[in-house]
Parts: sequence; C-alpha cells; structure tokens
Amino acid sequence: MAVKGAFRLLRPEIVAWLESCRILEPTPVQEKCIPIILRGVNVLVTSPTGTGKTEAAVLPIASKMLDDRDNRPIALYVTPLRALNRDVFSRLQALFRRIGLEISVRHGDTPESIRRRQAAKMPDMLITTPETLQIMLGGRKLREGLSRVKFVVVDEVHQLAFNKRGAQLSAGLERLRELSGGFQVVGLSATIGSLDEAAKVLFGSRSYQVVDMGSVKKFEARVVMISGLGDREVCGAIDEACRGARSALVFTNTRATAEYIASAMGRYSSGSGVHHSSLSREMRVAAEEGLKSGGLRLLVCTSSLELGIDIGTVDVVVQYMSPRQVTRFLQRVGRSGHKPTSVSRGVVLATSWEDALEASVIIRRAKLGELDAEEAPRSPLDVLCHQLAGLIIEKGSMPLEEALRVLRRSYLFRELDEGILVKVLSYMAERWPSLAVLRDGVAKKPFDASTLYKYYFECVSMIPDIRTFEAIDEEGRKIGVLDEPFVLEYCREGSKIVVGGATWHVIGVRGGRVVLKRVSEEGGVVPSWIGEDLPVSLEIAVEVGSLRERAKEAAEIGAEAEVAAELMEMYPFCDPRAFRELFSCVKWAIKEGMPVPSPGRVVVEETSEFTVVHSCFGTRVNRTLGDALRGKLRELGVDVRAVVDPYRVYVMPAVPCESVAGMLDEMNLSGVEDMVLKQPDLPAFRRRLVNVAKRFGAIDRKVSTVDLPPIRLFDMFYGTPVFDEALSEVMRLDYDLSGVRRVLGGIKSGRIEAACFVCSDGSPFARVGVWRLS
Repeated sequence: MAVKGAFRLLRPEIVAWLESCRILEPTPVQEKCIPIILRGVNVLVTSPTGTGKTEAAVLPIASKMLDDRDNRPIALYVTPLRALNRDVFSRLQALFRRIGLEISVRHGDTPESIRRRQAAKMPDMLITTPETLQIMLGGRKLREGLSRVKFVVVDEVHQLAFNKRGAQLSAGLERLRELSGGFQVVGLSATIGSLDEAAKVLFGSRSYQVVDMGSVKKFEARVVMISGLGDREVCGAIDEACRGARSALVFTNTRATAEYIASAMGRYSSGSGVHHSSLSREMRVAAEEGLKSGGLRLLVCTSSLELGIDIGTVDVVVQYMSPRQVTRFLQRVGRSGHKPTSVSRGVVLATSWEDALEASVIIRRAKLGELDAEEAPRSPLDVLCHQLAGLIIEKGSMPLEEALRVLRRSYLFRELDEGILVKVLSYMAERWPSLAVLRDGVAKKPFDASTLYKYYFECVSMIPDIRTFEAIDEEGRKIGVLDEPFVLEYCREGSKIVVGGATWHVIGVRGGRVVLKRVSEEGGVVPSWIGEDLPVSLEIAVEVGSLRERAKEAAEIGAEAEVAAELMEMYPFCDPRAFRELFSCVKWAIKEGMPVPSPGRVVVEETSEFTVVHSCFGTRVNRTLGDALRGKLRELGVDVRAVVDPYRVYVMPAVPCESVAGMLDEMNLSGVEDMVLKQPDLPAFRRRLVNVAKRFGAIDRKVSTVDLPPIRLFDMFYGTPVFDEALSEVMRLDYDLSGVRRVLGGIKSGRIEAACFVCSDGSPFARVGVWRLS
C-alpha cells in the first residue's frame, strides 16, 4: 500500500518508513504543514493535542536534511520539559535510525560521557530545553556544532512565549543566528490565545505563516459539586468521576493540593500516585510509567503533566477545583482521548457554587474558542543581564553597538534603550565580584572571569524558585508541605490556616519549618494552597459576577425558574445545584437588605472577624486593591492583612466598613511603585525581588525569601536594575493598575455602585470564599 497526500512529497527513505509502519494518510495538520515546511517557510502551527504536530514538523525537516546530507545540517528540537525531551526522542528514534540520521537528547540529566560525544560530533537532530541551549551557546566546542544549525523546532510554544523563558529563548535564537547565519523555525502548540504575539517571539521581524487548525479539540465536560470537603467526600467524588475509566489524570492547581489528594486517595483506595515538579526525576518517571503500564489507575498531578508527554491512554481527566484559565483547561482535558478522532472527557469537581460557576464560564469560553489573551515581557532586565554575559563569553570583547544590534533583532528586545543597556552593564561592572569591564563603549571579560562563567552557567534558569516548608505540629510530627509564597503571605504568628484537612494556629516559622497548633474553630481560615493558586482574569470574574446580577433581577420579579432554565441552557455542563445555591444566596441577601455584589456593585461587608470588599474583578485587580487598602490603613496606624481571591478582598482583622468604603472613594492610586515603596514588606514584591536577584546572581539560589528581612532587601537593591526589574515583574504578573483605575473611576462616576453592609457572622457571599477542609 502506498502513502497518500503530502506524504508523497517526502524523501523515499521516509516514505518507506511510513509504509512499513502502515502510516499511509497524513492527518489534516500534517497535510497542511508538510508542503509549507518543505518550501522553507517559518511557520507557527496550532492544532489540538494528539493530532500529529510533532511529525508534521519533523518529517519535512528530516526530508530536507537528507536532501542536503553532504553539508550535514543540524536541527534543534526545543521543548520546555526534560520529560518531554525524552518522550519526543522515543517517538522519533525509530524513524531516524531507519533513514540513517542520528538523534540525541541533551539536558541537565544527560550523562557526561554523552555530552562529550555530542560536543565532539553533534547529532543530526538534538532535542533539548531552552536552558540547555543557553549553556551550549556558552561552550566553545558546542558552538562549532551549532554553527551548522539550519532548522529549529520549538514545541509547546504557549509554555514559553509569554514568560521570561520565552524572552531568553528569543534572544538566544538571535545569538544562534549570529553563529549559523540563519535557520528555519517551526513552532508547535495546542493552545495559544495570542497567535501573532507568539509568532513574533519566535521569528522576530522575519516573514512567517500561521497554520491555525483550531485549538479546541472535541471534548465533553461537566461540572460536579462535591457534597462535602472531607477526605471521604473528596475521594468518593474522584472515584465516581473515574467510574468505568481504565486510567485517569486528576489535575490540581497547586503542588500542596496534589500532595493532599494523593495522600487521601492512598488511604481511600489502591492504584493511585502523584506527579509534580518538586518530585525527583526518578519518582516522576516511575509515576509516568506506572500509568502507562497499568500499574496505576489514577495519577494526581499538576501542570507537570499538561504537556504532550506520552503516558499511554487516559480515558478521563478530573480537574479538582476550577482550572482558573481557559487555555489551561483545554490543555488538561486534551490529555484524555489523545488520538485525533477521539473525544476528550473531563470532569471538574467544584468545591462551592462559586467554584462551579467559574468552571462553567471557563468551559463555555473553551467551547467557543475564547482563549486567554497573553502578552510577553518586554526587555526584561534579568534576561538582558544573562544574555549580555553570554555575549561577552562568546566574543571576549563587545562594543555596545554590537550588543544592541543582536538583541534588538529579538521581538521582545526590539525597543531596548541604550541607556538601559548601559545601566545593566554598569551594574555588572560595579558589583563585586564583577561580571564585566565597561570602558569606552566596550564591554569585556573581567580579569578574573571565573565569576562571569559561574553566573552564566549557574543562573541560566528563568523559572521562579519556589521553596517548600515542612508543616509540623508542636510534637514535631509532619502535617504537610507548604509553599514559600503561602508561608510568606499568610503564616504570621497566630494566623489560622488549613493544612491536611484540619484548622491550625501558626506558632512560628523556625529553620525551614512551620510549627502549628491544632484548633477546633474554623472561621476565617486560609487554605494552604491559596498562595500559589492561579490568577483568574478580569473577564472571567466579570462573567461569573454577572450571573449574580442576573439571579438578583430574576428573584426580584419572581422569575427564578425561568432564568434558572435559561442559565442551564447557556451552561448545560454546570451542576444544577450551583444555580440553586446562587439563587439561595441572592434571596438571602434580598431578605436581609444586603446589596448583591456584582461587576456593577462593590459591597464592603463588615463581620466580626474580617471586612470583605466584594469586587468581581479578578485576582490581579483585587490584589492591587488589597495591597493599596493595606497601605492606606497602615498610614492610619492599623496593621492588617489583605487576602484576595477573584471576587473579594478580605481585610483582617475587621475594620469599619464605612472607613474602607471611604478609602475606595478617595483612593488615587498613582502607581504601583508608590504603593511598593511605602510597603517594603509586601509579600508579592518581596517574592519577585528575591527571584529577580537570584536570576541576576546577586543572591544564592538556596536562600528563601522568608530568611531575608524586607528592609534589608530594599537597602541591598534599591536603585539597581534588580529593583527596577522586580517592580516591572510585580506590575505585570501580580497587579493590574489600569484595571483598578477603571474600577475606582467607575465608583467615582457612579457607574459602579458602592455600598456597605454589616453582618456579624458573614453573608453567604463572604462565607463562600472562606475555605473549610475539615
């Protein structure tokens, strides 16, 4: 039998392999991409999971490599994960062996003997990570092999394009072009919300083509509310969601949640495991192989298994709590029914009516292909510092004009200001020990270059370091694991938190451990994973909030049944109990005289334990509001905490609601910088400052933010590029200044109503955000 369609354009050696494997007809994405790639066009391909994107890129590239075999062109295949490197290698190994080309993997786990062999003779295709590419660019022998690179494939583009790893890769590709004279780039992804932005990160100003096969594979999903949040209820709901499935993935939004559920499932039933980035490579591989072989029926995981790693057949994906983002939901649910013609199946287990509504909004948007818009960071200074170090290592001596020429070819550095470049180089030259010498417009290696090399090779990762803390009771017994952001933000002495399904008082943080004391009361607690939770966009929060207003209007005219039916028609995958509970909350509010919070109505509610600003504007807007309110109250001598979620800001302890409402009406937030400068201990900024300093090589990677007093941090870095970049990062990732200005402007103009309400025990709208796990 003979191959069909675009496969007939490939080299005979590849056609013979396809026929031997009985792969005769290309998938739609392969049919579309193979001719384009054979013509040498740069291309960004987006197509649902399991549609054959890898082969769509590699088959024509391998064909072109065979055409030019005498010149031994090199291809790089870049993925964001080591595990994905191994998976791609296993998929392509047979093909390359059959056609007589060498393929190999290089990353942090690669044995030294193989690395030496690769340096002496680079394989025809090298599968690697963005960080290992940076390391290779700094190696003299490896640069000789890289000078023959004519093809680069970047897989899972959505995981790289919109963060600092993408900025690093974009600049690194320009340095690679300096060596090789240019190459064809193919980007692959299942879900990208901003296609043109991602394409420009990969291609710069060069011409390219987008092949958009759609990001939404056919899927079935439903939202189920869990009847209770004890171990038995959670495990029972997971078991029910997986009924009839041979294998299942249970996704959580954080590592702490994954550990908690995996531990509970281990007690509840056999055949389950856990997989997340903090586990050792051996443990992760064992979990992957266990699911693939059938030794595990259920694997609890985080984003570590979102990508296209081969874990065998997965019948259903269970998402514990709302996935928070549309692209993340699509990536996760697409892990089931991995074949092109299969229907993916997903179940979201919601912990409250609000959680269920949020998940339903996300599924509705996913069905319509309304993906989250994303924007990549511009000229990040920590990435710039690292790239400058790499250029100095490569060239020994480098005029500033040459650095600007190379870096400005990158889309993300195209507006790099010469003054900023000089400021970063001056910092590199003036710090001790120095990373560079800057004289007469030329950057050179310092006399003792050992620190420069140490910085470049040890600070290559742009992935934020998140340290974990062991939570123990007063007798030293382990209760669970807490992530550094949570410890920094919520583990004050006397605070109440939830760990392992129980409520605890924080006694203190001692030597990398959080000491806790068990308490019986559960009001006002914070879950142990909220500090690491994913942000919800303003658009999703507003849609969820608008459902409250729709329910209120229906309840006021007695049209609950009709409107409930309309909402179920709009969100048919939602558990009907979520709408019943929403209407119950709304009717309670109408009866008690509480204004119903919605996008057009901000309600400040005062309880006996805390004051709540009900604001349906998403995580980043609410974090900005919360930290601004915290700063205003501190100016008045009131020390409070601000805990946020996408629909409210909790101020603890309670403050008179009229005072908070007055602050919102009078607030003039001129800039995040002012807010940060007045509050050096803001947890979000402290985390960003320490992580940025680590990327600059100014702080040891092992140091925890908790160990560094905030005033000392300010004194160490104020006025330096480290401080400037931390401000830029916190504004981009944690705060939404423009969103807050729109909200405050709406309150001042009257477009957004502001109201107060006092309820000692807390309204249903306040209580739904207070997490209880006992």
